[in-house]
Amino acid sequence: MDDELIVRVEGGGWAPATTGDLSELVERSAEIVIAECVVRWHAELRAGDPVEASRAMLALVRHDPEREQLQRLLLDLTRHPQLGQLAVTCLGHVARNDGSVLPEVVPHLQKLGVCAEDALEDIEIFTTRSGCGGTRRRG
Repeated sequence: MDDELIVRVEGGGWAPATTGDLSELVERSAEIVIAECVVRWHAELRAGDPVEASRAMLALVRHDPEREQLQRLLLDLTRHPQLGQLAVTCLGHVARNDGSVLPEVVPHLQKLGVCAEDALEDIEIFTTRSGCGGTRRRG
């Protein structure tokens, strides 16, 4: 803006990046923006609009720093009539991203049967490499 680099600052504002390590300022600004987005995405999930909630869920899988809380939220959402299948898919993506899932995820998905096969396969593939593996029954 007007030949100045403006960065996001804590507390919900913007400031010119005038002093300090520029790359560090930009990185910190990005962390602040992501943290603000995580709060907004959780609010969109609670609001319940299926389209916005779906987008929020996908974004949280990638960016929510509270990985255990996220998995528990996704487990609850597997029961949702409109968001359930996406929540199952997102649990598979958590395994892809993190290399592990909570111990209760695999048994929960196994109970869901055929609609959870892809997520269970992702968990099996991406968690066994790191030794955190979930196993599933094939049949």
